[in-house]
Amino acid sequence: MAFGLSTVRAQDSTSIMTSWMQTGIGPGFTQDIENAASGFLGFQIQYDQHLFSFRSAFTGSIIGSNYFDIGILYGQVLTPLDSRFFGSMSLGAGLTSISGSNLCIFGCGASDSSTSLALAVPVQASVQYRVFKFLGVGITGIGTFSKEYNYSGLMFSIHLGRFRD
Repeated sequence: MAFGLSTVRAQDSTSIMTSWMQTGIGPGFTQDIENAASGFLGFQIQYDQHLFSFRSAFTGSIIGSNYFDIGILYGQVLTPLDSRFFGSMSLGAGLTSISGSNLCIFGCGASDSSTSLALAVPVQASVQYRVFKFLGVGITGIGTFSKEYNYSGLMFSIHLGRFRD
């Protein structure tokens, strides 16, 4: 004998499915790097309120320590589906694999360079304004958290794709 609780939702006649690419750059934040930069490139698919994302993010300095991750995220779009507001907000979390490296070019040998991999939890939040049906601009915050590495970034982002009307 089993007991359970389930919810039933009436099927709407309209479903929303959109997809877009996004990229961004801005300041990065981590304990061991001063004046870090962050950047990311991602692809997102929205189905109704569900948001599926694939992203690659970088935080660090051009020469020296840096962190790079590739991850898959699931999130929710926080804007109502019937909203006439041209912007949207999304929040997501998932799993990623990150690589931390320290590249030393001047004054040290190859033994000073190192790379290590770790599993981490990425998070991403984005606020966007849709300028046109195919172009949006916004602010995107990223964070990646693990035992070995913790870093984040706040970026100006550009979004290109097929958005909802």
